[in-house]
Amino acid sequence: MKSILDRLKYEFENTLSKGIGSLIGWLFLITIITVLIITFFVWFFSLAIDNSFIEQFWTFLLSTIGADSVHDRTWFYRFFYILIVFTGIFVTSILISILTQMIHERVEELKKGKSKVIEKNHTIILGWSPKIFTIIEELVKTNDDEKNRKSCIVVMGLKDNGVMEDEIRHTITELKKTKIVCRTGDSTVEADLEKLSIKKAKSVIIIASNSNTSDSEIIKTLLAIKGIFKEFPSGNLFKIEKTENKEKRNSSEKQRTKPNVIAEIHNKENSKLVDIISEKKALFINIDEFSARIIAQTSIQPGLPEVYVELLNFENDEIYTFKNIDDNISYKELLLKYNNASVIGFKKNIDEVSTQNDSKDKEKLINLNPERKYKISSNDKIILISQNDPSIKKGKPSLIETDIKESVINNKELPFKTEKKTEKKPEKILILGWNSKIWTIITELDSYVGGKSDLKIISNNIDSDKLDDKNLKKLKNFNITIDTHDYSDYKYLKDKFTNKDLNRLINKYLKNNHTNKDSNDKYINIDFKNKDFEKYLEDDDFKEYLKKKDFKSNIRDKNLESEDFYKYLKDKDFKKYRNIIILSDDRLNSQEADLKNIACLLYLREIEKKILVKENIKLYIVCELIYEKNQKLIEQDSNNDFVISSRLTSLFLAQISENTSRYHIFKQLFDDKGAEIYFRDARNFIEINHQYLYSDIVYIMSRYHNETVIGYRKYKDKDEKDGKQEASVHLNPNKDEDIIFDEKDQIIVLASD
Repeated sequence: MKSILDRLKYEFENTLSKGIGSLIGWLFLITIITVLIITFFVWFFSLAIDNSFIEQFWTFLLSTIGADSVHDRTWFYRFFYILIVFTGIFVTSILISILTQMIHERVEELKKGKSKVIEKNHTIILGWSPKIFTIIEELVKTNDDEKNRKSCIVVMGLKDNGVMEDEIRHTITELKKTKIVCRTGDSTVEADLEKLSIKKAKSVIIIASNSNTSDSEIIKTLLAIKGIFKEFPSGNLFKIEKTENKEKRNSSEKQRTKPNVIAEIHNKENSKLVDIISEKKALFINIDEFSARIIAQTSIQPGLPEVYVELLNFENDEIYTFKNIDDNISYKELLLKYNNASVIGFKKNIDEVSTQNDSKDKEKLINLNPERKYKISSNDKIILISQNDPSIKKGKPSLIETDIKESVINNKELPFKTEKKTEKKPEKILILGWNSKIWTIITELDSYVGGKSDLKIISNNIDSDKLDDKNLKKLKNFNITIDTHDYSDYKYLKDKFTNKDLNRLINKYLKNNHTNKDSNDKYINIDFKNKDFEKYLEDDDFKEYLKKKDFKSNIRDKNLESEDFYKYLKDKDFKKYRNIIILSDDRLNSQEADLKNIACLLYLREIEKKILVKENIKLYIVCELIYEKNQKLIEQDSNNDFVISSRLTSLFLAQISENTSRYHIFKQLFDDKGAEIYFRDARNFIEINHQYLYSDIVYIMSRYHNETVIGYRKYKDKDEKDGKQEASVHLNPNKDEDIIFDEKDQIIVLASD
């Protein structure tokens, strides 16, 4: 029975596969059979309206196909009637099918994001990468701060429109009043860009992909934007003037709609090409150089990452420019003028300056941490750190003037130290990994460290061309050594920090040394505090012993007689490398590179926890990750490690898209030339365990050291459970705040060196 049913099912499926004709035939057959069965039961139980079986069948059949019953007509007439009915059904079905298909195609087109965007004063993001979520989050925050403003962010990428919308909604839970519009398109095609209402946009952010062709795509996008406007747009070139003439006012508004264009590039060599295309009007960030500088600066100054994140996000204190209301006021007076804001410099008024000024000219107009006696006119703008934008009035003044004057502080009995102890100290820095940013990192580090500093690089992916004699001669303070090994090998790292290989080697020598044959000590534990350690390394017999033995080191598969091993023996102070940088391997894809660095970071934490803690050694690790999501997986385990991801880059892009005046300020702040952020040990400038007002600290550092204070870093007491001593950064506190500094506390300043 089952085989018969299977056979019938098989034949039925075969007939269906023959096309629409067989499908219509089956539907007709099922309809006839169903009507016949029902007619039979109605007629058998005498429920029929008509007397005959045929008439009842005819009535039910017409009702089934939706036609009116026809009585008292010949069967010849009924035949033509049924043909008309079926023709009507066929035509109506086709019409419904066509309409359904048209609606379906329109819905699918909308889903693909091909329709035109009708918005104005919106932010456009071109491209798709992991950093897009941070940019949107920050733009949502700043839009939410401006209570009466309706905002829109338009995203265009090569991904499917629905996929982009789903990822944004899944990653960003609160969009608040910001509307997100996604479109699928190619940013290098002018027609796709025009669909975004780009001429009415406030700003355009161009995001680089992680591929090797990202710069070429961005350059072509800039050319497409230039083609739409016939010249490269620049939102800050046009100024709306009040006029009674309606036509002129409308013309001014059209000019104002030209957006600011912000782009990111990877290769520094393409910067000149971007300037040529954009006529020096585009604001761009060199990703590799920016990341390299951040990595270098944060690797030797714990706590600096927290300052950068706070300055770059829209949640806390930000950098603003504010028109100076006091003519010919000195910088030293401005430092104490506002209770709730930290003045860090000034900017020359550029409203009357020619719009042809290039980027370098505009940077020269910015002066961070100037001389105290410098006079600032009412035409200039003050650069300050504040909780809110001083230019936006919200019922009460955002800047509160303080009653504390320099004369009052000068007359106080204020203990301080006039000797400036900020000389650069020799550092020992360990770099694990190698990528295209390494030379920028090395040169940046070289400008921060003192003479006779040591830099050790461990990687099996070393490009020796970068470390040729010509480049090495440029370094003033570093002595560089290289170890060609996989830096993510746990056993290798453990052996380097515990020095097991050297222990085994020395003990093997002792056992074979005739002077120690009678010794009961079969094994000694050599550490860096042991005086015998130095003795064995300098012992001529020991060196002779090494030459005779064919011992294979676990450090690398090379003979001990090679020069590399003797370099290792000289590297007896490996544990002094407390500052460690882990770089992404650019040979791998993003996720694989992140996994490798996460593994290395976890290994180092394990070594620190189980081995180095016995010698009270604390590592400070800067780990480079590409995906911000991966950072969140490991950042909760340690507050001492700083993980570089796309976050800082994204924050920077969001900042300058909302306020282009910050572009040159941040560029100068991150550059190694000019004023930068430093951490000064408080004990070198003031008396510890003494109560000061924060204004006292501002005065002392400015008066005697010409440095601008922007905050401080205090260490909390050790936690009773894990014994950790955490430090917290306080940026832009009120001038009347009381502070008592301890031995480890630091002052955060803006200084030229």
